[in-house]
Amino acid sequence: MSLMNHLGDVKITSACEDPETGGAANEIIMAVLGLGTFLSYVPMIISVAQEKSSKGISLTSMLLVCVTNFASTVGVGLQNWQSVICCTQSKWSTVQCLEGLNPIFLIAANIIGCIPIYVLCVVYLYLPGSDAPENESQGSRSSFHSSLVPQNLLEDKTDILYTQERANLSLVLYTIWMLIVIAICPLLLATEGTHSDAIKYYADAMNILAGITIAVSWIPQIYVTYKAKDVGNLSIATILVQAPGAALVCISMMIAGQAITSILQNAVATVCLAVLLVLCIKYEYVDKRLKMKYEAIETDESDNEEINVGVRP
Repeated sequence: MSLMNHLGDVKITSACEDPETGGAANEIIMAVLGLGTFLSYVPMIISVAQEKSSKGISLTSMLLVCVTNFASTVGVGLQNWQSVICCTQSKWSTVQCLEGLNPIFLIAANIIGCIPIYVLCVVYLYLPGSDAPENESQGSRSSFHSSLVPQNLLEDKTDILYTQERANLSLVLYTIWMLIVIAICPLLLATEGTHSDAIKYYADAMNILAGITIAVSWIPQIYVTYKAKDVGNLSIATILVQAPGAALVCISMMIAGQAITSILQNAVATVCLAVLLVLCIKYEYVDKRLKMKYEAIETDESDNEEINVGVRP
């Protein structure tokens, strides 16, 4: 879920006037979405940490989600930086600060939630076609097989998506990118000022990047889940919260009159999450129940055959 451009609508003036928000109802909706976004990541964090495996989770998707959320945090933070100044200089009351800083807090909840998942997926990277002894404990999904590449490439240890070396490198590069992005912010604020064109362009660039990555971030995960025909350690609870949350963001953006490009980007992410949710429900519940039913029928038929054989003269 991304609240990116929508949260940038809060207008703050250089004179520290009262923050212009969308009203109490909008503030409550955004607060619920922000809290829900953060809590939605918790089940997946627990799942990966307990199983010590990233089975079923696309590392590519997690990286794109982290890029989206961090770029959104920077973009929204710069767009609302004047509210930080007003609060630190004690020109606003506590209530006014909560209203003014609400966009930054809410969008930051995304990055706080997704980065631990990404790091855990790198640490406990699951290599398709390999056995992970610690993960094959009783009760784990031993039949699961995940792939982001064609079957004939599973044994290729140089595959760019599924080697520990490449996973570690992606984490290092992502960390370096974050540090560079953060380092540029105080330089621009110190040299150009809060309301300069440079700050505006930099914030816009971050939001554009976030918009592009959010549109495609869940596509690799859909492919992984579809190829695996199993959910693995991907948390259905996470998707179940984020799918309707993304839809609410799209509706809220349309009501607020956001740019059509921003709405379309979030709409694509919403559709992807909906497709992923349908796949997860199908593979985790529908298909498994059918499989259990067929296995029970086969067991009964086998028992009947044994009985018939035993009663033959």
